[in-house]
Amino acid sequence: MSTQKPEEQIQAGANDAGKFGLSPRASALRVATEELASELSVRRPELVARSDRESFGEALQHVTVAQHLLAIHAAAKLPG
Repeated sequence: MSTQKPEEQIQAGANDAGKFGLSPRASALRVATEELASELSVRRPELVARSDRESFGEALQHVTVAQHLLAIHAAAKLPG
């Protein structure tokens, strides 16, 4: 358990916030979601046949949302 007051925890988080959106880990996650989206696209016929269109559409929607959130997170960390 932290001994910091809530206000101190918030400030500490704010000071570290700039590290995450453009960090190597965040970049790797963006690359991984791009690769997953590409894999889903390439394997669409196979994956739809193994499940159904609705399930495939949901998976693709989740990947798309993740891509957008990661892009927004990175853009928010850019200077300017």
